[in-house]
Amino acid sequence: MPDRIIFYPLDVTYKIRNNHAVIYLYGKTAEQRVCVTYAQFQPYFYVEPQTITPQLITELKINPEIVDVQAVTKKNLGRNITLLKVFTQLPQQVPFVKSKLQRHPQIKNCYEYDILFTRRFLMDMRITPLSPIQVTGNFVNDHSKVQVFQAEQFDSAEQTKTDYRILSIDIETYNPKGKGMDVEQPILMIALYGDDYKKVLTWKNIPDCEVFQNEQQMLQRFKEVIEQQKPEILTGYYSDGFDLPYIIARAKKYNLNLDVGLDYSILTDEKRDDIKITGIVHLDVFQFVKHVIGRSLKSGNYKLDSVASELLGERKHPIDIENLAAEWDSNSSRLSQFAAYNLQDTKITFQLCKKLLPNMEELSKIIGLPLFDICRMSFSRLVESYIMNQTAQYNELIPNKIDEQTMRTRRMKTYAGGFVYQPTPGLYENVAVFDFRSLYPTIIISHNISPSSYKCSCCYDVIAETKDWFCKKEKGFLPTVLEDIVTRRAKLKQLLKKDNNIMLEAQSNALKLLANSFYGYLGFAPARWYSFESAANVTALGRKYIQSVITEAEQSGFSVTYSDTDSIFLRLGNTSKEEAHTFVERINAKLQGIMELDYEGFYPAALFVSAKASTIGAKKKYAMLNEHGQLKIRGFETVRRNWSIIAKQIQLRVLEMLLKEKDKEKAVLYVKEMVRAVRAHKIPAEQMIIGTQLTRAIESYGSIGPHVAVAQRMVQKGMSVPPGTIINFIVAEGSGVVRERACSLEEMGKKLYDANYYIDHQIIPSVDRILAVVGVDIKNEVLPQKSLQNFFT
Repeated sequence: MPDRIIFYPLDVTYKIRNNHAVIYLYGKTAEQRVCVTYAQFQPYFYVEPQTITPQLITELKINPEIVDVQAVTKKNLGRNITLLKVFTQLPQQVPFVKSKLQRHPQIKNCYEYDILFTRRFLMDMRITPLSPIQVTGNFVNDHSKVQVFQAEQFDSAEQTKTDYRILSIDIETYNPKGKGMDVEQPILMIALYGDDYKKVLTWKNIPDCEVFQNEQQMLQRFKEVIEQQKPEILTGYYSDGFDLPYIIARAKKYNLNLDVGLDYSILTDEKRDDIKITGIVHLDVFQFVKHVIGRSLKSGNYKLDSVASELLGERKHPIDIENLAAEWDSNSSRLSQFAAYNLQDTKITFQLCKKLLPNMEELSKIIGLPLFDICRMSFSRLVESYIMNQTAQYNELIPNKIDEQTMRTRRMKTYAGGFVYQPTPGLYENVAVFDFRSLYPTIIISHNISPSSYKCSCCYDVIAETKDWFCKKEKGFLPTVLEDIVTRRAKLKQLLKKDNNIMLEAQSNALKLLANSFYGYLGFAPARWYSFESAANVTALGRKYIQSVITEAEQSGFSVTYSDTDSIFLRLGNTSKEEAHTFVERINAKLQGIMELDYEGFYPAALFVSAKASTIGAKKKYAMLNEHGQLKIRGFETVRRNWSIIAKQIQLRVLEMLLKEKDKEKAVLYVKEMVRAVRAHKIPAEQMIIGTQLTRAIESYGSIGPHVAVAQRMVQKGMSVPPGTIINFIVAEGSGVVRERACSLEEMGKKLYDANYYIDHQIIPSVDRILAVVGVDIKNEVLPQKSLQNFFT
């Protein structure tokens, strides 16, 4: 009699057993970790023949790698095609058989040969990671650290919430020569943090730590802790790039097998940026921050300290980690402070993982991929994975990946973006702002924008600018998928009004992320469903709609101040807010499909500045005061990360004086006082910090800017400085170019900051165009003027 279990899948892999591919699903029941195996799933791909004949099928079946051939019908960009579904014995035979069949004179094309076997299994069997499934089968004996359940059947189960056991890790290493990631040097401490285990492992006699005789024993204990704690999730911060590769390298030195995988597999770093542990989900929180939530962080900084401060209100312990090697050598009593620092890093990483896990969980469930993959995916890959997961429901064929030449050709093609109505620089009163709700997603849905509906033979409703058209009779695959996302999110938002549930909120955010990424995906060169024509027509229709709103607004007595892509700023003048609302209702009555113009807000004061070295207004750069006395700032240095703290502070105060207090004289006086204070070095050096992000690996920079120069020195001191790190520096007095004088705060010592640099290149540029709006030339007001005698001598 077969058994039944309710199982939450977390990880999937496969193994070859008796010349057959067997799926291994790792996860948990309500009581324990379990591995579910399934041996009945076969690898396959599709072949499009010139004509399907019994002779061709017989010929294909003679091939020793092919175990079966079936005729099927699928949709390919809107048209039905008949294909042959070719099954192979092993997953690795798929590319080999595909290459052989592509040379066959009766074969036109091959499809879906590049879908990973485990991904194919999850899609076809409709198994969603983290969602409970009922599995029918029996427990069997296998070489495994957890019980193995041999599955015969999978069925849906009632949705319930379960918690996952998380263990966080962080290491500290020995770096006496100030080198970067030097795996020839030992690991000094390994901190581990979970719900019921919080400890630092080390090989010095440090209070409150687990102490060992040497590094090898410490690494052995690290392995034991993972086995004893039985985490479902092992997390770290940049653990893909530093902690785990370092641990692996040191274990190799001692011939220590880190067989922490649930199948006794050894932890390796064959794929350095992608370290996987069989049966245990390795979540690198840094990867998720960088790829998914980084854009929404106010600080724009991916450092653990900044992210934890913003999301948790927690900070790293303030200690100079560069001194660890010296303190270690001297057996200093201060080593306990470094251990506390190490443990605090694991604590805040653990807390970050718990806080972000609901978002990762919902993305995993919606997209249909394990957590391991979700935390390492870009927006475009998330969208593509979601679309792939929907193909079975609509019987759609998944397009093949493209070659490098095709990708290069795609990248050379460009099209016009959103419409921008340039503002006239000035200080304005009574501005109402309106936004199209999800402009590009609603255009795709309402106009059926899709490669499968492009230039159909049954419709001819031409888009004026592009002379293109899209079918109005048969809904395209991509608009259908996108509409489902938008509809699901609308329902969730209604539920959230009644119940502010964290999982509902996470699910809503995941759907919003997907919907807003769809348009960009259409024009993304490597995309399987790439469609240049679709992307170009989306922006063309966006320009058409915003321009028509501008025209009607002007005819209705409003003055247009500014417009950009999906928003419009109207000066009310002699009209009222009620008339503005009536105007919006009139527009919405004419819009197609689910498109809608929203009233975003009313602003009693708004300031627009000129573009740099120009008299025309700057786009995406304005400040407005709302009815509650709060400032909304876009594009100014105040909300940008690569300006000094003092420049941002001064700019914000000037904007407040102009918009809230309407006092330009006070603003000028304030700037003069601050310039005098900077010139006299009365402002602390901490206020002079400039933060600039590393956009790529340090070694790939050809031109060395000040932030790169500081980052290079950080690496030399043994610090981890991955792409995405915000480098904070101060420009000190002295000779030489700026990069030669750029220092971290710790490097400043008794040096003075370069006051003239900050005045000329930070403070004045941050306020000159703002004050020019009210007729003030701040340079003439604050900079010393040369006498005529000095000018002619």
